[in-house]
Amino acid sequence: MLKVLRIVFAIIASFLGIYFVITNNPIIIKYLIFLVGMTFLLTGISELRENKKSLAYFSFILSGSSILVSVFYL
Repeated sequence: MLKVLRIVFAIIASFLGIYFVITNNPIIIKYLIFLVGMTFLLTGISELRENKKSLAYFSFILSGSSILVSVFYL
C-alpha cells in the first residue's frame, strides 16, 4: 500500500512539475513541494520498515523540510 501511494504521489508531482514548466504558474510550486515531501515521507516509512534507519531518517528530514517550505511558501 505504501509503495502504491508513493508512486501515485510521485506521478502527480511529475505532472504538476510539467504543468509548471509549461504554464509558469507560481501557485503550483506550493503543491508540488508538498507532494514531493509526502513522497519522501512514505519513502522514509518504507525504509524504516526494512530496517534501513539511516536512509529513513534522511528521508524524514527531507520530507519535514519540504512540507515546512510548502506550508510557509507565499
